[in-house]
Amino acid sequence: MDDSQERLDHDREADQQEEEDRATQKRQILEGRGPGLWTEVRLGLQQKAKDLNDNGSKELLVAPATKLERLTIFAKFGDGQRETTAEFDSESYAIYYYSQRASDRIPDISENLRMAVNDDNSVVLLTSHGRPESADDVVDRILNSLMVW
Repeated sequence: MDDSQERLDHDREADQQEEEDRATQKRQILEGRGPGLWTEVRLGLQQKAKDLNDNGSKELLVAPATKLERLTIFAKFGDGQRETTAEFDSESYAIYYYSQRASDRIPDISENLRMAVNDDNSVVLLTSHGRPESADDVVDRILNSLMVW
């Protein structure tokens, strides 16, 4: 094997190792910061539901949490009830939410928001279209899916 081929092979191996190292680093960042981002979304949903109740504009009930990875909110309207559930998946580092009429078994709105690490090592949520969203934007998105009725 000549020197140029050896250099190419070496460079290719170095690039592959660098990619693997970055993937490991991103996973570690998600493991460290992902649960905190979910907590920010969960607490934001609870606070906004409380605020809507307190100002009398909506009648919302946040179901008692049986697990910290899941939150369900019920909204009472004149002609029925609607619910939304948001869940944190600690394996794939994503927040999945779905909304539906309480009497239905199939959600009419759902979305999987994947967590990703930016170049500056911050963690963001990506919509199904790949657009980054802040925790506050995701809270509004989830509550809007509850209120569409």
